[in-house]
Amino acid sequence: MYSDSNPTTDIKVDPRKFIEVWQTSNSVAEVASRTRIEKGSCKVRAYRYRQKGVPLKEFPPVVVEETNWEELADYARKLVAEAETSAGDQQE
Repeated sequence: MYSDSNPTTDIKVDPRKFIEVWQTSNSVAEVASRTRIEKGSCKVRAYRYRQKGVPLKEFPPVVVEETNWEELADYARKLVAEAETSAGDQQE
């Protein structure tokens, strides 16, 4: 049977439980994991609760380090070279 339902949006978390999880978590990602609600939906829900006067805590911004693609390419080449060397040693 075909279903249009989305498992992450069909899960119902009542307001009290959402508030409890939010206030006892360390990040939006943790809230999402614990409630099985998508991160974006958790952020929107928290925003709406705050608009209604519910003082939900703010999480610190997540700092994402810029990817050094050159360093990753060097690392990938190094792993290939090590694997080839290891394979050559096993054939002898």
